[in-house]
Amino acid sequence: MVNKCIHNKQKRYCKECGGSGLCEHNRQKWQCIDCGTLCLCEHGKRIKYCKDCDGSLLCIHFREKKSCKECHGTCICEHNKLRHRCKDCKGSAICIHNKLKYSCKECKGSAICIHNKKKDSCNGCKGSAICKHNINKRYCKECDGSGYCIHNKIKTYCKICGGSCLCKSSWCETRSTKKYEHFCLFCFIHLFPEKEISRNYKTKEKVISNYITTNISEYSFTLDKRINDGCSLKRPDVFLDLGTHCIIIEIDENQHTFYNTTCENKRIMELSKDVNFRNIIFIRFNPDGYKKDDKKITSCWSVNKNNIYIIKKSKITEWNDRLKLLVQTIKYHIENTPEKLITIIELYYDS
Repeated sequence: MVNKCIHNKQKRYCKECGGSGLCEHNRQKWQCIDCGTLCLCEHGKRIKYCKDCDGSLLCIHFREKKSCKECHGTCICEHNKLRHRCKDCKGSAICIHNKLKYSCKECKGSAICIHNKKKDSCNGCKGSAICKHNINKRYCKECDGSGYCIHNKIKTYCKICGGSCLCKSSWCETRSTKKYEHFCLFCFIHLFPEKEISRNYKTKEKVISNYITTNISEYSFTLDKRINDGCSLKRPDVFLDLGTHCIIIEIDENQHTFYNTTCENKRIMELSKDVNFRNIIFIRFNPDGYKKDDKKITSCWSVNKNNIYIIKKSKITEWNDRLKLLVQTIKYHIENTPEKLITIIELYYDS
């Protein structure tokens, strides 16, 4: 039985307890290069694990025998994963939060630094994965990072190199998402129209757009289409060209919290160019939850037993009030020409 210390580690290898198995360099004695106790070959590697020396612990695939999936090593479980890291097997390296213990922030794993980031990739800690340009070595062009392919693209996003992060459709070069089974949203909803995600596609946007066009029927709105004679290919959710100025209504689900600010700003400038730099009012409408004076207001929407988006019964009045304010805001700006090139109005955003 392994003798554990108060820190729940092997007593002889615990740094806090000054374990007897540690050398003056605070490493396990038998593994310390500086103490000369580690048997290294002429290639500066442990003999048993050296490919050039045909290490005895390596398999025909030049991997450690016990952890080679192709050789069905003793450390590989029935799910074809390392047993101690397998969530289905409840491996010893998995914590109560169903994450790897050493990298779990809630468990304050050993790989997490004082800035609550992974030590090796933390700029503040000057982690081992950070280069002299303060970028992750793997993705630094100046350092010839290994993350770039011969086409000068990040390997995982290069279609020619079989980019693993791109949509599975052979013709598509859009980034994929696990949520859409490693397809992009466009391909997913067209390939699998029967699936629940496809059924919910733009549900909120359609409800809001229909309300706008019904209650301001005297104007001709364009819904989810490119702007005529525009070059950017951007498709505003709702667009109204008044000649003197334009109004764009964007339905920002969950306040578009996860959208990149730089990309959003670029989109605004491209749409401005599409209308020949006439003054635009962007009305950003959030149909979901937000905070008001530190009080959390929940979304008016929920998912029913058939996994379809519906408006909560308890929120119908609130939802109607939101839509009325949206229409009032649009009508006001139809009558009043903006003075600035870009005006952004946020409705139901955190305040």
